[in-house]
Amino acid sequence: PFVSPKGDQPGFVTVMKDFNGKGNGKGSVSVSGSTSTSRSTLIIPDRPGNRLLFGLQNILDNPNVSILFEIPGSCTTLRCGGSAYISTDLGLLQDHVARKCTPKVVIVVNIKHAFFHCAKAYMRSGIWDPSTWPSEEYQVKFGRYFAPKGSLVANRIDRGVMDHYAGVKKAIDGEGEEMEH
Repeated sequence: PFVSPKGDQPGFVTVMKDFNGKGNGKGSVSVSGSTSTSRSTLIIPDRPGNRLLFGLQNILDNPNVSILFEIPGSCTTLRCGGSAYISTDLGLLQDHVARKCTPKVVIVVNIKHAFFHCAKAYMRSGIWDPSTWPSEEYQVKFGRYFAPKGSLVANRIDRGVMDHYAGVKKAIDGEGEEMEH
């Protein structure tokens, strides 16, 4: 299985109690009546990415998932696990629009366990301490995986990726609409 990062503005993952599987398309998700054994469900919108769909393929092959929530500046993480499925419920999709971009699918996770994890590894690594970061920004170059390093094709791929990221950044800053790659 592959690990697939997900991320967006705070609150992009919806936490529901006694979820009935449907959204209402009005900015909130409907819930069924109260039961004596409540369960928590996460709704995670699948934002435009590299279109490789590794994380979604994992769910189709095996619905058991684990999720690690990180919050910049905090060394404590939240670990959740449970079973997941992919939904195209129109209400759920409409409930998770961001930057004028409606997700094609959402991932619904029925949580079986959730707990905060020890902060020691993050504390030791200094990951949130800017003084421990490299002086130069390291940029991954995708072009070399598809064409000879430094070739016109490889450079064009790398420029295309950086231009796309610049467009995503503008959308995040409210200066445009997030487009699919």
